[in-house]
Amino acid sequence: MRVFRAPRYIFDSIARCVVRDGNVGLLGDRWVIGLSVGHGLFEEFAGVGSEVTGTCRVLRTFNVTVNERRVTLIASAAGGLYTERLLGLAYLRGVKYIVGLGACGALREDLDVCDVVIPIASVRGENLTDYYVEKSYPAVADFDMLSIFKNELEASGLKPRVGLVYTTPSILTEDPMEMKVLGDKGISCVECEVSVLYTISRLIGIKAVAILIVSDHVVKEKQLDEVTREKYRDLQKRILNIIVNMLSKLDIQ
Repeated sequence: MRVFRAPRYIFDSIARCVVRDGNVGLLGDRWVIGLSVGHGLFEEFAGVGSEVTGTCRVLRTFNVTVNERRVTLIASAAGGLYTERLLGLAYLRGVKYIVGLGACGALREDLDVCDVVIPIASVRGENLTDYYVEKSYPAVADFDMLSIFKNELEASGLKPRVGLVYTTPSILTEDPMEMKVLGDKGISCVECEVSVLYTISRLIGIKAVAILIVSDHVVKEKQLDEVTREKYRDLQKRILNIIVNMLSKLDIQ
């Protein structure tokens, strides 16, 4: 199946936007994509001299080398369209593994801010993936990746929740009462990129999983305060370190 149908110059323009001189050879074959997060976080983690960003500053690209393997970190603006572009570039580069690190709004009563959620699957509330495959096609994580990262997070003392998420193209139409209905049906949280990441990555043969941190509770209309905001930032750093180290070791057949 031919997944991408756009002409080559579109992919070349994306490459120039994401990486210096459009040189995909500068990128590793295992990526962390910041799903609406990561600009300052990735820069701090990767350090001075690691940036290989192209012309588009809304996307920032960094490389780190761990266990003699290059891991690429790409901080992205919010929305499935940016995720789609990065997946197109990942396909050209021959990327093996992608972990999306993002934020989400909780919908269930048993979730709170700063909880960690690993989506096993996403409801395709956006319509971008409809252009790739029929609506009945499931947006599902790679099960090997999910199991590996869940176990590693637990080994580090964290308690990730595995659940369903709802991917929306709009955050300004999230009505708390409507979101409560989704929560009552077992949907853990709402976010903007996971179904795009899961659907397209599976179609192009890249193993992918997302790890999300709850940044607000949509139903309770609760947000981060000074204390939890600091905890949230610390969690991001801690989880990013785990992700990069695990990606550098992965060899899934």
